[in-house]
Amino acid sequence: MAEARLDRSALAGRLHAGDFPAGDAAAGVRLAERWPLAILQIDRLPGPPADRSVVEQVLGSHPLLQIGPNRWLVVDQRDRLDGLTSGLEHATSAGFAVTDLSQARTVLRIAGHKARDVLAKGCSLDLHPGSFSVGSCAATSVSGLAAILISVDDTPTYDLYVPRTYGQYAWEWLGEAAAEYGYSPPSG
Repeated sequence: MAEARLDRSALAGRLHAGDFPAGDAAAGVRLAERWPLAILQIDRLPGPPADRSVVEQVLGSHPLLQIGPNRWLVVDQRDRLDGLTSGLEHATSAGFAVTDLSQARTVLRIAGHKARDVLAKGCSLDLHPGSFSVGSCAATSVSGLAAILISVDDTPTYDLYVPRTYGQYAWEWLGEAAAEYGYSPPSG
């Protein structure tokens, strides 16, 4: 059996350029895959309390996205996080485990004035800015998939993290959910 190529996007060759407007209206949503990313999961190990500041010192300006009790993600462009892995080795001796999830997740960006409406078709979170503000992060279900959803900015823009093997399904579902508002995928 052929091995999966992990040095490329899970959606390589599957994204189609062009606009898909709803009638005469401009697209209400922009869809894109964020790739290549480095995604590190940091977990506090059981036992004596661990000092989160150890991890924060190593990360510098990279924000910790809390996805659960004692569990965080660090996400950035792959070339900017490569050097952090060695620095995070110190964190492992301070009571943390670091796991590279870069090739285990597909990250889809949903942006535009109808982004909340699209996500609401398959996600039960209250995405109103008063409840899910910029910087909010939650483990949730989107169209039946275990996912992590992050509010990126007040455009609104969201990043949806799904298991790599479900990346194509999530992309197709987003396209169908966005169809009534129109959407534009990346060009090229």
